[in-house]
Amino acid sequence: MDLDSALAIVDDHRAEEIEAVDQALDKLGRHDPEAAEFVKLRFFTGLGHQEASQAIGISRGVADRLWALARAWLYREIADQSNFF
Repeated sequence: MDLDSALAIVDDHRAEEIEAVDQALDKLGRHDPEAAEFVKLRFFTGLGHQEASQAIGISRGVADRLWALARAWLYREIADQSNFF
C-alpha cells in the first residue's frame, strides 16, 4: 500500500469519527440544548469552562453539571454508533 492509499483510509476513518460526534451532538441538542451549547462553546470557539459558562449566563456549578452530563451523553452515543472506544 502506498502512502496516498494509507492516508485516504485514515481520512475516511477520521470523517466517520467527525460524523459520529456531529450526530451525537445533534442528539444531545434535542435532549438538552443548553448542554449542547456549552460543549460547542468549549470545543468549537475555544472558550474555557468559566468563559463558556459566562457566555450562556450560568453558574460554575451548573456548568460543571452540564459538562458531566454532556461528556457521559456524548461518550455513550458515540460508543453506540461505532467502535471508537
